[in-house]
Parts: sequence; C-alpha cells; structure tokens
Amino acid sequence: MRKALLIICGAALALAFAPLPGMAQPAPDGVYVDRPATKRVPPRRVRHTTGQIACGRYGCVRIPPNCHPEQSYDWRGNPTGSDAIVCR
Repeated sequence: MRKALLIICGAALALAFAPLPGMAQPAPDGVYVDRPATKRVPPRRVRHTTGQIACGRYGCVRIPPNCHPEQSYDWRGNPTGSDAIVCR
C-alpha cells in the first residue's frame, strides 16, 4: 500500500514539474529564448463631452444635455448641500 502511494506521488510530482510546450527553453549555448515580442497597441483616448457636473449624496456625476443642477432643499426649506438635476 505504501509503495503504491509513493509511486503515485512520484509520478504526480514528475508531471507537475515537467516543462510545458510554449515555455522558454534553453538554447544550445545556455541562454533562454523567449517568444518574439508582440506589437503593443496604445490605448485609445476618450473624448468627454463638455457639460455640467452635479454633486449629490453619492458623489459627483456628469449630467445630460438640456439639464442643469439646482440647490436641493429638505422638507423644512433648509438647503441640503447637494444638487438636484432639473431637465427641461
């Protein structure tokens, strides 16, 4: 039983550390050769539309066109410190 378990563990370790195809392999002179470099594509720039920003309880957001921010008030008429978005 122990002998069979040792053979199975040894085989599993041998497979775990076996080199896989596509991994860097040493060249005949001992220098590792890697895959050729791929061409890197620069990230695209995103142009943001100009507009207004309204800040509320959960952060600031850009508001859609034809809308504008106004001061919001609580039920007593006190200013809340956040903006309300009003669209036409």
